[in-house]
Amino acid sequence: MSERETTNVDAANGENPICAALTRIVEAKRTGDADALNGALAELGRVAETLFRARVARTLGEFSDDGGYLTLVEDASDALSELLWVVYRKAETFRGTTDAEAASWLRTILDRRLLDKRRTFVRRAAKWRDALRTIPKRLRGLLETETRDD
Repeated sequence: MSERETTNVDAANGENPICAALTRIVEAKRTGDADALNGALAELGRVAETLFRARVARTLGEFSDDGGYLTLVEDASDALSELLWVVYRKAETFRGTTDAEAASWLRTILDRRLLDKRRTFVRRAAKWRDALRTIPKRLRGLLETETRDD
């Protein structure tokens, strides 16, 4: 299902699912209704997962060369959870009126989260690469020490 098809799932009913969920989140925060807030966030999470599943998999999949599927799933889940956290904190700042605008707003937030994940992955990979480079030097040092002792 394309992004356009997904964002217009309930268009026949006259409802924009993303905008409606954002509106319910803002209203639930304003009134302090925790159940309504949880329900709206869960609904938005389902829509966002459907809408952005391919984008997350494509972006994070670049880093799972050895088939690190579990890490990919965990990172994808983290990225979507972080998206919902940001939406929770900043839902009031959204000024759009259409699902296309809401999807674009969510995509921007998600892309920033994915960029953060990419940076984290690159930093971790660099640390491992550096650590692996020092192992042969240490091994040579140990071997040289052992041969001198003989």
